[in-house]
Amino acid sequence: MAKSFPKIRLYLTLIKLFCKKALKELSLRRNNITLFLISFLINTAGNIAFLLITFHNQTFIVGWGFYNMLILFSTYRVTNGFINLFLKRNIENMIDTVRKGDLDLLLLRPVSPWFLLSFTQMTATRIADIVTGSILIIYCLFFVQWTIYSLLLYAISALIGLTLISC
Repeated sequence: MAKSFPKIRLYLTLIKLFCKKALKELSLRRNNITLFLISFLINTAGNIAFLLITFHNQTFIVGWGFYNMLILFSTYRVTNGFINLFLKRNIENMIDTVRKGDLDLLLLRPVSPWFLLSFTQMTATRIADIVTGSILIIYCLFFVQWTIYSLLLYAISALIGLTLISC
């Protein structure tokens, strides 16, 4: 067990380096960041406004209240942000790696090839999805009556969903 901790440290260090690289690529042009933040805020506000309009006259729709739907929306934002942050861009680049013949170089490196194929390229703008989704989930926790059982089921189903998506 003690031998696996240096590998975990190595992987976390590599993820940190990949994140720095992605943020540097994003910050090359300030206009890109500004336009992204404006469009992201408009998109998020529009989605929340849609939920507010939907639940303006109705308290519940098929047993789902406003905060239940907001948790569902936020969970979608977090999972979609995770997929687009790590997996989507790398899966698209995996085809080019095989086509160009660079897969052999990845197989010879001391780090797991699956790790390198999954985390080398990151879309840094998707961090905003993960952060806002997490904040909205925490906010909604105060308005939904949770039991330990329902909270445990929510966490388990979210983890199973992320596992199925990443496999």
